[in-house]
Order: sequence, then C-alpha cells, then structure tokens
Amino acid sequence: MTGWINHRQVEAFHVVMLTGSMTAAGELLGISQPAVSRLIREFESKVGFALFQRHGGNIKPTREAIMLHSEVDRSIQSLSRIESAAQGIARLKSDTLRITGTLGLSSAYLARAVARLEEKYPEVSITVSTDTTPSVVNKMLINQFDVGIAFFANDVHGLDIEPLKPVEGVCILPKGHPLCSRSEIHVEDLAGVPLVCQEKETQTQYKVLAVFRAADVEPSVKIEANLATMIYKLVEAGSGAAIVEPITAKEMESDDLCIKPFHPTIQFEPGIAFPANRPRSEIAQSFADNFKQLFDQDFGSSWT
Repeated sequence: MTGWINHRQVEAFHVVMLTGSMTAAGELLGISQPAVSRLIREFESKVGFALFQRHGGNIKPTREAIMLHSEVDRSIQSLSRIESAAQGIARLKSDTLRITGTLGLSSAYLARAVARLEEKYPEVSITVSTDTTPSVVNKMLINQFDVGIAFFANDVHGLDIEPLKPVEGVCILPKGHPLCSRSEIHVEDLAGVPLVCQEKETQTQYKVLAVFRAADVEPSVKIEANLATMIYKLVEAGSGAAIVEPITAKEMESDDLCIKPFHPTIQFEPGIAFPANRPRSEIAQSFADNFKQLFDQDFGSSWT
C-alpha cells in the first residue's frame, strides 16, 4: 500500500459498492461520474489491487473489493456512532428531544406525553423511534436518544433508569379458542397448547419459560417472533396463545383476541431511561414526568 487513504476515496468506494454504479454513486455524493471514477482509481492505487472489473459501462466488484468492503462498512458505522454521540451532546444545548421506546409503551402514552410537553415548550423539536428493548438500550448507550422507554429486567450500566410500577402479564388467545371461556388462565391450562413467544435470549421468553418449568409443564413453543405486533397478529390468526405484558395488550385489543389474567403472576418492569454519562435536560425530564403521570393513571403510583 502506498500513501495515505483519504476519507473521500473510502466514501466513494462504499457508495459504489452499495449502488453498483459509478453514475448512481456520483448522484448520491453530489459529484460527477468521472470524479467518482477518479476517486476509485486513486483508492485502487493506494490499496494495491483492483476493486472492480469494468465491462463497458458496467462494473463488477472483485473478490478483494468484497472482502475490503466488510471492513469499510464497519468503519463507517463506527463513524456514524461518533457523529450520533456528538449530536447527542450538542442537543443538550438546544430545544430538541429524541425519544425511543418499545411499541406498546410508546403507543399507549407517548403521544399524549408529547402533546403535554408541547404545551409547555411550543418550540421544541421532537424525534420518536420505536424498537425492541435491546435496540432501545443500545441506542441510548451510544447517545442517539435522550429518553428511552422500555421493559428493563435489571439495571443497565451506562443508563439511569427510573422504574415505573411493575405490571402483571396476561394471556392472549385467538377469539373462539376453548380457553376463552375461562375467567383466568393458569399455566397448567396451556399444556399442549401451541405458544407464540418472544425470540430466544429475551427477558420475556426467560420469564415465561421459567413459569412453565416451575409448574413442570412442557411448553409447546410453535413460533418465535421479535416484535410484539407480530406476536399479536399471529395469535389473532390462530397460531397459538401468548403470554405478554398488559400495556401492549390493552393497546392491541381487538375483536379477534381475548385477553385473560394469567397465573402464576409474571411481572414486567417498565421504566424510563436516561444516559448516565451526561446531564439530563429540562425538556427530557419534563417529558418523563408527563409520561409517568399518564402511566400512573392506569397502573398506579410509581414503584419505589
């Protein structure tokens, strides 16, 4: 390898690999196709091997290019995380708020909490993202968001978590299922009943399967899914029963589902998280206070 590789060459290579075209890459980068070709030639000269096979107007990445791009992609993602962290720090000085949360908690209370916030801070700029609990945690840890709302099984190093009152899991069944006639569902009732579960290695699946093991009942896990909405759709379609937290159940209630109390009790611990490595903004705390007030109206005062 000769000389220094510069960022513009790497960026051009990355975008060409993504688009498969020098012309398309130029359009995304805001430069001409010849300029992209020149950057690629310079990059090839620096790395010491060909990156693309050229056939008229078409290009095909070489084996070496494919191997190199995997490392380039990781490097660009790292730079993106640095940029997100810098933006997160800068947002402390401006009237902005970025919120991430699981779908059920977000659907139930987030919109109303935001509406209350806008009454107090009419100029605030807000971004909202919904995701799974692991993704919410990861986004908070790299300072992409100011507030995270999810079900936290325990403390997370790097986050300050304000717990809300724990809630008890419920059993959801497709309408017309024989168990829908019961006033409540016990784990023994689900022996041999197909189950739709959260995917492996999640706190929800651990808790559900632990209850089955304690009762010496073999769970009949039929389908695993990572998103709550998919679990509800599968149950509605008749794929089986599921044990879920009650907040999303309340939001997803439909004519195609029946929702029953479940025993023994499984507790879920919702909470509001803030990055521990930087001061909490007044706007973020105000939003959290609004969210907790709305949550408490349905599930009681905050847990202490």
